[in-house]
Amino acid sequence: MRKEVLAAMTRPMITHRGTEYKELHRSIIDKLRKLLQTDDDILLLVSSATGAMEAGVRSAVGQSILHMTNGAFAERWAEISRSNGKKADVVSAPWGEPALPELLDGKALGQYEAVAITHNETSTGIMNPLESIAERVHRDSDALLFVDAVTSAFANEIDLRRIKPDLFLFGTQKALALPPGLAIAVVSNRLIEKARKVENRGRYLDLVEIKEFADRNLVPSTPPVSLMYALDFQLDRIMEEGMARRAERHRKLAEMARKWAMETLAIYPSGSYSNTVTCVRNTKGVEYEEIDEKLAGSGYQISEGYGKLKKSTFRIGHMGDVTTDEMSGLLEALSEAV
Repeated sequence: MRKEVLAAMTRPMITHRGTEYKELHRSIIDKLRKLLQTDDDILLLVSSATGAMEAGVRSAVGQSILHMTNGAFAERWAEISRSNGKKADVVSAPWGEPALPELLDGKALGQYEAVAITHNETSTGIMNPLESIAERVHRDSDALLFVDAVTSAFANEIDLRRIKPDLFLFGTQKALALPPGLAIAVVSNRLIEKARKVENRGRYLDLVEIKEFADRNLVPSTPPVSLMYALDFQLDRIMEEGMARRAERHRKLAEMARKWAMETLAIYPSGSYSNTVTCVRNTKGVEYEEIDEKLAGSGYQISEGYGKLKKSTFRIGHMGDVTTDEMSGLLEALSEAV
């Protein structure tokens, strides 16, 4: 997070029901809509992106949903569905491989109210083929399409008009390079209309109520106004960089990380690589805690493996405002630590 972005959070506090707040809210939504190139509604949720996952399931799914999984975070979304009393079926690809449209072969998609896919599976470092999956779902059913774009939005060029998601969600703390605290959900008209018919949507994450407040440039619950100042400021910076250049920078960062991994240790997935996180096989068996401690002395940090890959891998995050020079410094320090 850049100092100037964090500094934007120090502006004086305002009431979240006043005219000044409405102008801030409207400014953020207008910029998000322009950058994402969508005409759909964009809702701000006072939660992490997990809240947006639960909001979609609880608000727009009455009974059944199908989850496509190939890693820990997609599996976690299926658990969210089950914990909300929904019938959550799963089609799975092995960890380390992409979730392809062929997983849907033989599935009567018409029996499901929604199909959920994690675009970028952070636990394994894989980016799934969202466009071809979306085409398959829309071709074979009227099911709503839910997309977890937590670590892909604002790091890749994603054509929402082509994909036509009914729920496209992400948070502030990943490629937007901001502190956590807000989830952003792009929602279709048909999702809201479906949600109006669903009972027991809850209160805090009810997308129907959030949409009604959003129509007035408000949110139902008290928002993190300071974070919204930073988001508004950061969106200006992203517009100045341009989404094409931003996506290209992320591709270069990913290529640098993968090259290092392949030359120094090994890369975990077999292909379909993520542009925001690289999952590295820890073939030398160096304890992550030792690597973490040595990197900290140089001012860097990476992450250990996730889920069942906790001990056998570690992950390099390369998203947001990271530059290629910074990436070079990290990889040099990482080589010494390993």
